[in-house]
Amino acid sequence: MERNYIILAYKLPEQMARLIRRLSDGDQTFFYVHVDRNFDMEPFVKACAGLSNVKFLTGDDRVYSYWGDYGTVKATLNAMRLIVKDRRRGFIILMSGQDYPIRSNREINDFLEAQADHDFSVHFALPSKTRWKQADGGKKRLEYYHVSLHRPGREIEYVDIQPGCFDWLNLKKCLYLLRFRPELAWRLPQFLFFRRRIPDCLNYYGSETWWVMRTSSAAAILEFLDCNPEVIRFFKYVSVPEEIMFASLLKTLPVCRDQIIDSSLRLICWNDVNSSSPKLFTMEDQELISKARKQKDLLFARKFDSTRDAAVMDWLDKLMDQD
Repeated sequence: MERNYIILAYKLPEQMARLIRRLSDGDQTFFYVHVDRNFDMEPFVKACAGLSNVKFLTGDDRVYSYWGDYGTVKATLNAMRLIVKDRRRGFIILMSGQDYPIRSNREINDFLEAQADHDFSVHFALPSKTRWKQADGGKKRLEYYHVSLHRPGREIEYVDIQPGCFDWLNLKKCLYLLRFRPELAWRLPQFLFFRRRIPDCLNYYGSETWWVMRTSSAAAILEFLDCNPEVIRFFKYVSVPEEIMFASLLKTLPVCRDQIIDSSLRLICWNDVNSSSPKLFTMEDQELISKARKQKDLLFARKFDSTRDAAVMDWLDKLMDQD
């Protein structure tokens, strides 16, 4: 079965190439790599020299993909379009360049072949009573206007404007946005005075960034978005849109809404529930990873850093070579 990996990367090119080599499985695996436009792509291309099954997104397909911004969604959609255009079959697996498999290619293939009629994405209905409490169960993510500020030499900042609210804090956010994103000045009246129109063509679900879906489901999603451009316009101002958009589409479209399994097929651990990034796996996590390898629905793990601990990936390689 074909496995089409979308890899979103911005650092550690050699580690990303190692991931691709580990997942490469003859003529059954293809890799579509998006390198954040903020970073030099050449080290990634060089690291993947000689790998004929790797395609890098270039030109207009390559975008700025700041965390929490719409760019991550756009990069993913651009890769999905290439996969559909190339008439790939089987599954699409969305990954970070810092993910790594914990099961062999044979086991990954066998699992997906047995689940050929399903898509995989963590999903929970919004608003949620137990998740995203800081965002009122997800309501604020949908109802507020979320705008990112990209200032040279500084970390990205985010501004969330509440429509219809005229207290000093909300007005201060508008002035802040006017100062650092003046090109959006014409939108400020909309942000401040008009309630967000949430498209009623979707059922809204929260999720994680990462998923696995059939190429047929991806084709259905792209067709739906082409016919409903208001969905794209809406998600451009949603906070961390990739954690809502794809699960909502999968749970809405008739061709896949009843076939989605509540799993991203990967092991992810968090040291802090308020953190925006999961813990890094090291050799100290051998027992944890070994237990995960016994679960049939855990195929990958996130995340690893070869500059911190490459030995854990060496250890995993030996285990997978024995499978």
